[in-house]
Amino acid sequence: MALGLVSPRFGDTRGAALARKLLSPLRRRDVIIPFGACSGTPFNAGGSAPSFALGTSEPHVQATLHDLLQPGHVFYDIGANVGFHTVLGSQRVGSEGRVYSFEPLPGNVEALRHNVRISSSLNVSVMPCAITDRVGTAMLAPAREPFWARLNSLPPPPGARAAIPVRCWSIDKLVRYGQIRLPHVVKIDVEGAELSVLRGMADTLAEARPAIICEVHGTGEETHDFLTSAGYTVQSLARRPHSRSRSRHDASRHVLALTATTASAR
Repeated sequence: MALGLVSPRFGDTRGAALARKLLSPLRRRDVIIPFGACSGTPFNAGGSAPSFALGTSEPHVQATLHDLLQPGHVFYDIGANVGFHTVLGSQRVGSEGRVYSFEPLPGNVEALRHNVRISSSLNVSVMPCAITDRVGTAMLAPAREPFWARLNSLPPPPGARAAIPVRCWSIDKLVRYGQIRLPHVVKIDVEGAELSVLRGMADTLAEARPAIICEVHGTGEETHDFLTSAGYTVQSLARRPHSRSRSRHDASRHVLALTATTASAR
C-alpha cells in the first residue's frame, strides 16, 4: 500500500502521512532509483516525497515526458522541487540539449543542486527563482512538506510557515535577455500560480510553441481558456494503466497542451 500513497499529490491525508512515516528513511539519503523512467539514477529526495527516491511519483507524467523529450531538446522544469523531473529531462535531452530548472525554495534548491551533481546532469542550469508574470521580489510561504510551498498571493498551504522573500522572473524576460533558450517542452507545477506563469511566457509560447504539462490547482478552467486562446489543444493527462497511484484526483489534475505541430510530431 505504501508505494501508492507517497506521491506529493496524494494530499494531506492520514494514509499519506502514514506512508511517508513508513518510508521516511528514503527522504534524506542518497539512493539509486529502482523504478520508473529514472531507474538506475542516483538521487536524494531532500526531505521531499519518498516516491521521488523510489521512482514511483506521478508515473503518467514521467511517461509523457519520456515520450515528448528528444535528444537536443530544451526543457523547462518550472517548480522543480528537488529535481526529479529535471534529472529525467536531462537524461532524455542528452548532451546537445538543455534543461532549465526553476525553483524558489532555498532548501529545495540545495537538494536540486545536489541531485544534479550526483546524477552527473551536466546539461542542467539551476535557476533559483519563482516564475511569474513580473520581475522583482515575491513572498513565498514554505509548508510542512517542501512540495506545498506557494506564493503569498495564494491561499496558505497546509502547515504554512513564515513567508520568505524570493526573486521572481517571467520566462519572456529571461528569453528576451538571452538567459535561457526557447523551449520544446515545459512542465509547470507551481501550486496555484499557473496563470501567472503562463501569462509571463505568452510571447515565448507564441514563438516556440512548446508542449506543456501543467498541474492545475483550482485553476483548471482558467488554464484551459488561456491555453486554448493561445492556440493549444488541451486534454486531461490520465494515468497510464500501469500506474501504482491510488488517487483518482491525482491523475485528473494534470493537463497536456499541444499545438497541431507538436501533436503531429508525437
